[in-house]
Amino acid sequence: MTPGHDDSPPEVDLAAIYAAHALEGSERAAALRERGIVALTGGMNNAVYAFGAGRRRYCAKLYKVDDCRRAEREWRALSLLAARGLDVAPRPRRYAPDRDPPAVVMEFVPGTPLSCQPPGRRESLALVEALRPVYAITPATADYPYPMIGRPADRIARVRLLAKQVGARPEEPLAAAVLPLVREWLAGDDEAILLAPAPPVFARGDPNFANCLWDGARVRLVDFEYAGWSDLAFELADLVEGLWAQRIGDDQWADLLPRLGLRGGDRPRFEAARRLCAVFWLFLIWDRRERGKAVDELLAAQIARAGLILGRRGRG
Repeated sequence: MTPGHDDSPPEVDLAAIYAAHALEGSERAAALRERGIVALTGGMNNAVYAFGAGRRRYCAKLYKVDDCRRAEREWRALSLLAARGLDVAPRPRRYAPDRDPPAVVMEFVPGTPLSCQPPGRRESLALVEALRPVYAITPATADYPYPMIGRPADRIARVRLLAKQVGARPEEPLAAAVLPLVREWLAGDDEAILLAPAPPVFARGDPNFANCLWDGARVRLVDFEYAGWSDLAFELADLVEGLWAQRIGDDQWADLLPRLGLRGGDRPRFEAARRLCAVFWLFLIWDRRERGKAVDELLAAQIARAGLILGRRGRG
């Protein structure tokens, strides 16, 4: 077990969390309650627990094990930010890479996710202030070993897969509506634009507004398990086209994006990435549908969104 950046140990030993996590149902709930540990929702692929008291609150994240190296990515990303003195994310406290599953203990970050309601101007500007120093990190100034999970090439491959999936089911109305949008994107020149090299910046790899926590004064960022090197235009397009971000209008984004570093010369790549992200969301929602989720209404809304974004081609 590797010590974190604060020498005072967490008030609940990590072993207690593993012991409770190994239980099921009511037994797990009772063990967590007895130890003063709270299971947090929203961990998606991982189990997340909060513990401690008063100002000394911590979060322990037990990670899904796969090729993404989630725990190591998050530990190194949080350590990188902490070493630079950036108080925009949880401070890392402890890393347990050899446990099953691996875990990271970090500072507990309070706040309301920006996904809970459309962000106002104060929240939006606070988000900019949190993201800007992250994007300012480059390979010339920081040592981080991984590219971001979900780079353009990965998403393009999934768009091609989506074309095959919906093309095989032309009798389904939603598939028939998705297919021409995917084919339109594949027929354009966005792929060549996005596969060309671009200056790398550090990126979270997951711009979900649920991971941007507003405490009434500032925004702090959580969930760096996909973090790595990306490029600014792609990152900003991914941010703008997230389902959670579509409640911010283009006029507001037009003010925010230059504050995040987007310049005129970045526009062609940004717009190409925006079109890819809009179509990629069709893949993500279609995949949920294939797994039995009730997402037809959401898919129909994203079909309309992708059509709108593709229709902007040539307008910049």
